Amino acid sequence: KAQQDTSMVDDHPLGRVAQVLRDTMERAGAFIFNEPVDPVQVPEYDEVIDVPMDLGTILHRLLDGGFQTASEVHREVTRVWSNCAQFNGQESEITKVAVRLCKYFDKAYKDRVSAPGHMGMKEFPHGKAWIGLQTLTYWEMDHAWYSGKIVGYRCEEGEHAYELMYDDGEKEWMKLPIHEVAIIDNWEGITQPTEPWEGADERGGRRPPRSPQ
Repeated sequence: KAQQDTSMVDDHPLGRVAQVLRDTMERAGAFIFNEPVDPVQVPEYDEVIDVPMDLGTILHRLLDGGFQTASEVHREVTRVWSNCAQFNGQESEITKVAVRLCKYFDKAYKDRVSAPGHMGMKEFPHGKAWIGLQTLTYWEMDHAWYSGKIVGYRCEEGEHAYELMYDDGEKEWMKLPIHEVAIIDNWEGITQPTEPWEGADERGGRRPPRSPQ
């Protein structure tokens, strides 16, 4: 297969995740997940799945500027795989395809999208300022996100670590920033955001900022 032309790929975290998403959509078996499930062909789907999602819908929304961070995109992509497993069962052939695609997307995402850029941050200044902020943590083995918050911070021999407490009370220490953790509370004043994302064209070139009205 010829190498894809990436000359127009935007270096913004959302431009990078757009390319990861495009590449995922071209993988073997991905066509199943690239468009919404047809309610005529599968009328019971909406009765089982609360929030249907597909890769094509995510990409169109991303190109239209509908996401603020790459982590938001990652969470919606995860929804595609989890919906598949919920509707078809963990052992079904289509779920096995979804798991393969999930592994590909997750690896490419970590390789190409920076941290903390995935959260829309230019940098991640360490310290206690993050304590109390809400988080979502991705457990790769579960292909699922779990909510919680940062409840502690320590620095030992130059190593920074943060204690996360999940909604069920379980706690663990992590080194932040990492791709698996997204801080979803307002962190304005703690660090600077990346430049705004206005969307991109089909080739990957970023749209110019909108002129003020």
